[in-house]
Amino acid sequence: MINDNFKITETRLSAQGWFVLGGSGLNGGLAERFMALVLKTSWGESSSQVQILHPPPMNKYIFIIEDDPVIQKAYQLKFAKNNLPFKAVLDGQEAIDFVKNLKNEPPAVIILDLMLPRASGFQILSEIKKRDGWKDATVLVLSNLSQAADIEKVKALGIKKFLIKADTRIDEMIELVIKYYNEAKD
Repeated sequence: MINDNFKITETRLSAQGWFVLGGSGLNGGLAERFMALVLKTSWGESSSQVQILHPPPMNKYIFIIEDDPVIQKAYQLKFAKNNLPFKAVLDGQEAIDFVKNLKNEPPAVIILDLMLPRASGFQILSEIKKRDGWKDATVLVLSNLSQAADIEKVKALGIKKFLIKADTRIDEMIELVIKYYNEAKD
């Protein structure tokens, strides 16, 4: 099973200001092949280790809240390839803690899954809407929850767009995120 074999390191800024993405799994085989397809590179051109030595300023970034490590890795590699700064967490409580930390500036765009371990996307949205600056961020929900009540609940919390994970290609989501990122104020 890929989740047992594919590990992703936590993505953060290092002391030197570099983004460091890491991962391992299946000797790079399956994950590497998947990333080559996602990034539309030929086999062997993608990498499970990416460093951006001169990242853009962090006054505008993308916040990824996604518990599926393969999907999160796809976002990270695609944003890194496009020189877009991002921060990422793998569960709901990490996201809430990040939002509550007053040292963290609000992002330009938030990618939010609703079904997360330790805290739901609904709880995260409620916390975001309580925080100055954060409540103005563009929130794109990508989830397999598709009940009308769930969609209405997140729309009432001010999201920009609700997409069903099973019906949305990763490239479509990336294009949408980049569009809203470019529209955001610096």
